[in-house]
Amino acid sequence: MTEFSRATRVADALHKALAEALVVNAADERLRLVSITAVRLTPDLRIAHVHWLVLGESSLDIRRRRDFERAIRNASGFLRRQLASAVHLKHVPELQFHYDDELEQGRHVAELIDSLVVDTTAGEEDT
Repeated sequence: MTEFSRATRVADALHKALAEALVVNAADERLRLVSITAVRLTPDLRIAHVHWLVLGESSLDIRRRRDFERAIRNASGFLRRQLASAVHLKHVPELQFHYDDELEQGRHVAELIDSLVVDTTAGEEDT
């Protein structure tokens, strides 16, 4: 139980530090549009799975998404250095970035639900 709570606390600290580094210190303007949605650590705290999306974009076409992915990968060394100074850990975790498409999936499900035609009069008797 202690390990879980420590991993959660470290993940929260990494989340805050990454968000600040992107907004305040990133040289690449594209990175200022990136929002970190979640950080999940492996139990040994060696790998941080960083989930992200782009602010103001309801969905990204594949070319634009790859452009942002490339920008984030290129900045991973910079981001690890920022983390090293902001969050004092024995080892700064390796950062693995994952595009967070949950909003897109949710929107797609909502569209599917909205497209269903429900007959609300079925089963009613003529009165």
